[in-house]
Amino acid sequence: MGVGGDDDAAASVTSDPRRAPSDGPVFPAPMPEPPAPSWTVGVVTDTAAPRADQAAAESGIGADAEMIARHSGLRCVPLPVSAASADELAATLHDLPLDVGAIFLTRTESTRAREAQRILAERGGRPLITDDDARAIVLTTAVGNYLSRLHRPVTAARVVIAGAATVPVMCPLLLTAGMVNITLWKPDLLKMACFFCKEHIEFSTHAIGEKMPCPHCKMDITLKEQV
Repeated sequence: MGVGGDDDAAASVTSDPRRAPSDGPVFPAPMPEPPAPSWTVGVVTDTAAPRADQAAAESGIGADAEMIARHSGLRCVPLPVSAASADELAATLHDLPLDVGAIFLTRTESTRAREAQRILAERGGRPLITDDDARAIVLTTAVGNYLSRLHRPVTAARVVIAGAATVPVMCPLLLTAGMVNITLWKPDLLKMACFFCKEHIEFSTHAIGEKMPCPHCKMDITLKEQV
């Protein structure tokens, strides 16, 4: 992502289309109000679909919860879960204790995290942010601070988001902050052949190392740049 003046060259605009709603599990009625105003933040990772390796996901959320608690003053509890799908993950998150008023879903594969977030929102679940959301919040804040140090009005700057598909909520955040001159730039897609069925798969550079089912044979594969 870059920030520049009005003379910066524009780039092509891309989007990250959302997946169509899927038939998920049947949820109960929308969650009732929490029993007390003192909410707990659940710091959750899905160990069945980690961003990196499972051991790092399980051990890392304890440190994540401690850091958030230290900086926010909120009570934060690490909650490792294991789900077979985004539907099951959303159902598990919906059924967390009522004193868990918000969820930070971290160290979980991006596609599953976003889908679980969408399903939970549709079913009337509690607020949930993902790693991608947190990254967008931090980057938007950094842009605002940078422009403030330059004494440049936000309306006079052009913001270029490189790899906008990795932070889909950043554009709305920038617009809300008054930064209306935004360019989305999509890096070249990478290609690889599935280890099992040998069919070709295209993916963004940010997804290298992530696990996903092959769209052709449905076998689980790890995305990597083909040499």
